[in-house]
Amino acid sequence: DAAKASLMIVIADAHSPKNQLLLDGIQSVVGKKLPVTGGSVNKNAGQNWVYYQGKAYTDSAVALVLTGGLKVAQAGRQAKDNDAVISTARESAATALNKLGKAPDVIVAFDCAGRMGKLKNVADELAAIQGSVGREVPLFGLYCAGEFGPADTSDAPDPTVCYGRGWHVMMSALGQ
Repeated sequence: DAAKASLMIVIADAHSPKNQLLLDGIQSVVGKKLPVTGGSVNKNAGQNWVYYQGKAYTDSAVALVLTGGLKVAQAGRQAKDNDAVISTARESAATALNKLGKAPDVIVAFDCAGRMGKLKNVADELAAIQGSVGREVPLFGLYCAGEFGPADTSDAPDPTVCYGRGWHVMMSALGQ
């Protein structure tokens, strides 16, 4: 029941711009107000698959819907060079944390592998996120090829709606 859902995490074998088409389909069923995050597993032809119940599937997506009255606050930031990747990771984490309005129970981050490729030191991005949320808060995330969440691009004008975009870090802060 979408009305009781707090967050949908989607792992897909799509990639920009296909991931927006996937998200459009999801939102046609659950609506545009349900927070969605996640990402695409790969972008290389012939290497796209997701696993579900011990089997590999192509042209597929797996979704996990979290319920139970969780509060979710999201922020997404785009960047394409070393300094901006680090600063937008810090800013995205801080924005999600501030929107939540209290200490989160967990932070979920889906980050563009293209962003990772622009970093001189990959650990700098993690340090920037932890600088905003602290080291005590559990942080789950991964690099992917196309991310789902609130985008900060001109073609994604509504910050309360989730989009499928690339070059973003999509941060979700979850709390009781």
